[in-house]
Amino acid sequence: MAKRKTINIHKYKLTKNPIRAMRQTVLDFLGDRVFECQSIQGFAYESLMCFYPINRNLKNEIPSIEKACRQIFTLFPIRKAKMYSLNNDGISTEIISTKKEPTPVQQFLQTYLQFETSPGITLKYLEELVKKDMGELNALIKKYEAEEFIKDHLVKNRFPKGHEERILYDYYYRCIREQKVITEYFLGGIKKRVIAKANYWGGSALKQVFLWTETYRDRPYHYATYLSAAYFDCNKIDLIANKVSNYPVDESNRLQKMYESNTAAFYRKLFKREKPAQIWQELKYYISHLPLKNDRMPIFEELEKLFKRKYWIGFYALALTQIEGIFSEIYNILNPNAEQNKKALPDKVEYARAFHDMSHYYFDYYQYHVPRLRNKFMHYGFDKDFKFKSFDLLFDLRHLLKMFMELNNPFVKIKQIHIKRKFEDFINYSDFANYFVLLNGLTKKQKEEIKVEIENFEKDFLIEYCNAEYVCLEVMQDLPGIANSFLEEADKNLKSNCKLFNFHERNFKLLEASISNDVELAELIADCFLHKRNECDALESFYGFLSNFKKYLPSIDKEYSKILSTTAGSYNILLSNIHKLKLLIATPE
Repeated sequence: MAKRKTINIHKYKLTKNPIRAMRQTVLDFLGDRVFECQSIQGFAYESLMCFYPINRNLKNEIPSIEKACRQIFTLFPIRKAKMYSLNNDGISTEIISTKKEPTPVQQFLQTYLQFETSPGITLKYLEELVKKDMGELNALIKKYEAEEFIKDHLVKNRFPKGHEERILYDYYYRCIREQKVITEYFLGGIKKRVIAKANYWGGSALKQVFLWTETYRDRPYHYATYLSAAYFDCNKIDLIANKVSNYPVDESNRLQKMYESNTAAFYRKLFKREKPAQIWQELKYYISHLPLKNDRMPIFEELEKLFKRKYWIGFYALALTQIEGIFSEIYNILNPNAEQNKKALPDKVEYARAFHDMSHYYFDYYQYHVPRLRNKFMHYGFDKDFKFKSFDLLFDLRHLLKMFMELNNPFVKIKQIHIKRKFEDFINYSDFANYFVLLNGLTKKQKEEIKVEIENFEKDFLIEYCNAEYVCLEVMQDLPGIANSFLEEADKNLKSNCKLFNFHERNFKLLEASISNDVELAELIADCFLHKRNECDALESFYGFLSNFKKYLPSIDKEYSKILSTTAGSYNILLSNIHKLKLLIATPE
């Protein structure tokens, strides 16, 4: 058996920041053995065994381990902080803690290694959780593989023909992709998470900051998230999530059960809180503020008449077509160069997913359930419960139009800005810069389509009502100070780590090469972006403003334009480099 390598504690004491580095030193020496420690005692023993001569005669027994811990405390003393209270007379009194003193083992692990528990204990806990998820998902995959179509697909490579086969196909491969993600985490990522989770946080307050993301960081995949069952099981598509999205979670869960058992009671409750008249008002607002290619207001006015007169079959037939119609409008905006309306509804919904942050939770309803309703009614000319299905579609349309407004798409956002014309949306240079960035995001075709609208908005609103000239002065006055503040801090941090970096370098490829070849330099720059985040955000806005003001503020006073051009010339290289570096370097959160 090979002799275990050890660290001479007396030589180690002479190294830079030995206490701060002790955690990583121990982890490096133990390697994967750290995950074999299934008790706190065992972990402390293995950690202390790294250090010579402390490890001489060390036994895996509490008295022996505590004795070794005290040797560490003597060699690497840490002064205990004292807390005092000040009374009205200015006399200070030491506050004596009533908390139980930690044992030597706890003190060693928490203070010197920054561990609350053994990584081995944490690994066992996380592995059990992940294995449970893997087992459940595998059972679901087996269920899909028992379906005749999936069997046929796997053996003969047959692809889906009808909508029901398409649902099975999509859900099956969702599960397969998720299975791969979980397996990769289990095999290659879980140990890294274990080390972080076993940390000692030094107090409950700090731990609470991270607690709300704990579940996701333990199981960083979609299957472990709230309401994920509906995303992977095609028999559990959520039929009411889009109708109760404004309700608290507990109440929406109760409403889910009510919808399934008593739809009439469900809608009595909803209409008590949200009157139909209010919903129709919202629908008309959305229709008037969305970039619709076709004027749908007459159709929605007709829908309102049918609803008020309780012509449920007529309402249902017309409203059902509007779901696909609105997704056609969405698709044409998101993919303006595609052939118009050549895609089926499920394809249009699928394409739109990437543009809405909550698509995982809401889009399956439109992609898979609504086509079922449409196929049944259009192909067979019959359905039942038209009243409640009409109520469904009323809430569906409102939710869909709301999501339309929320799409992460520049054309959608610009059209709303142009229609609303709110001067409070253009208070400072960052607001103008954001608008310019949105304009840059338009396709050539979209720019041409609303060219006159953009020009009128600039002349009649930005110049007239939004103090554009004052904003120009703000840029010229604020930029030098903010740039200097960022550069001074960055240079200070870099020099303290014996690094140099020229943010004014004209050849960006040289900067790119320098950070590509120096990981530490890249991390230090990322830290600069993080610690001076406000300044970085401001510099990004300056870049967006100065790079685009000539294009998008052509009516600005010529003198202001001239001074801005001079400012841009002085700072263009710096701002451009920072902009590119932020895209290139991942900033730690």
